Amino acid sequence: RMVLFEALQQTSVAAAIDESRPEIAGVYIYTKDKMLVLAATDSYRLAESSIVLPQATEGLFNCILPQRSAQELLRLLQNSNTIEQVELCVTETQLACIGADVEFVSRLVQGHFPDYEQIIPQTGRTTVTANRADLVKAVKGTALFSKTGVNDIEVTIAPDTQQIKLCATNAQVGENTTVVAADISGETITVVLNYRFILDGLQHGKGDKMTLLINDRNSPGMFRSTDPTDRYIYIIMPIKQ
Repeated sequence: RMVLFEALQQTSVAAAIDESRPEIAGVYIYTKDKMLVLAATDSYRLAESSIVLPQATEGLFNCILPQRSAQELLRLLQNSNTIEQVELCVTETQLACIGADVEFVSRLVQGHFPDYEQIIPQTGRTTVTANRADLVKAVKGTALFSKTGVNDIEVTIAPDTQQIKLCATNAQVGENTTVVAADISGETITVVLNYRFILDGLQHGKGDKMTLLINDRNSPGMFRSTDPTDRYIYIIMPIKQ
């Protein structure tokens, strides 16, 4: 139960709020190689979390659970104190989640989720590993000086100093620079990112540290946990200047 709860929590945050594109206004759930995979995107970021299945599934499936239904299922799973396991049953039009004290049924989104695997970076010119709590604190502090509505902060990754520098400037409140120590290999890169999206990725990871892989200022960066049990990746697109 909690494994499904965590995976749904990690991914649903990235689902689109605007229902004008229903195929991304929800969580994509599918089976692959004895894994249950959950993914969501709003076209600006993408989150994926995988669960090792305790037993084989009866056939492969894929479906899109609407965002509102995902939030309701999260609430039910969080508030249930007795069930250890739940069973997912999927038809062409509905998904059911059944446990000892949970019975949840939702309609499914009719559509095709984007083929997202091709945008997942396999390597990065620059790799950064830093303390997750330190990064969250630094991003929150710098975010106070970002432009309203843009939520932009400039992130400079410097291998020579082994530091991440976060900068934000706002004509009304001034500017701020915060530095975080990190283990960095590769090239120096400066990229502009949405601080809200960064926080969503960091706060839903597990473990003390997270790693960022990035190729250049115009390519998506990928966060992943250093905890080997956390099969979670979070991809964020840069803000084009």
